[in-house]
Amino acid sequence: MAKDYDRAERDRIRSALIAFMTEHRWGTPTMSERTHVPHRTIHRFIKGDWVNHGAVQLIETFLARLPNRPTVLQDLGESLRKFFDHAPDHIGGVYRISIAGTPVSELTIKYADAGLTWYLATERSTAGILRTYEGSLVFTGRSLLAVLKDRLMRTARVHMLHLNIPSEKFYGLVYDDGPLERGAVPYQLQQTTLERIGNAQ
Repeated sequence: MAKDYDRAERDRIRSALIAFMTEHRWGTPTMSERTHVPHRTIHRFIKGDWVNHGAVQLIETFLARLPNRPTVLQDLGESLRKFFDHAPDHIGGVYRISIAGTPVSELTIKYADAGLTWYLATERSTAGILRTYEGSLVFTGRSLLAVLKDRLMRTARVHMLHLNIPSEKFYGLVYDDGPLERGAVPYQLQQTTLERIGNAQ
C-alpha cells in the first residue's frame, strides 16, 4: 500500500525530479522507463498537478536509489536556505575557479527548484585526476556558501565566496578534506577566484 504524501513532500520530490531530469537531459519517456510510472503521469506531476500516491512513491524510490540522491540534496538546499533566509541573486552559470591565477576546476551553478530559492552546484576538476563534487549553494547575506561532496570519495568541499562588484569576480576561501594522493585539489583553506566563463546548461 502506498504511503500518503502531503503537499510539502510532493513539492520536495517534484523539485528533485526536475533537477535530476534537467541535469541528465532526460525526458518523460526515459523517466517512465526507469520509474515504471506512465509518462503522462510524470508530465502532470512535473506541472504541479495532483497524481496518485503510488506514482509519487515510485518516483521517490527511484530518486532515493541514485548515487547522488537528489532528494537528499533537495533537503540540504532547502534547509540551508531556510537557515540563512536570504533570497538568491541571479548568478547561475559556469565559473572557472583559480588559485594564484592557475585554473583548477569549474563550478556550475543553476537553480535547483522552480521556486528559485537555492542553487545546485557541481564542481569538476580540470587538472590532475578528475574529481566531481556536487551539493548546494545559498546566499548568507552578502556572501555565498557552497557545501559539496565528492561523488566518489564522499569527502567534503566547502566554499565561502564574496562578489567583488568592480571586478565582477567572486573571491573567497575553500576547504577540501579529500586525500591529495587520491586526486583532491590541493587548496585547503586557500584563497580562490571565480570568474564566469559561460551559461549553465
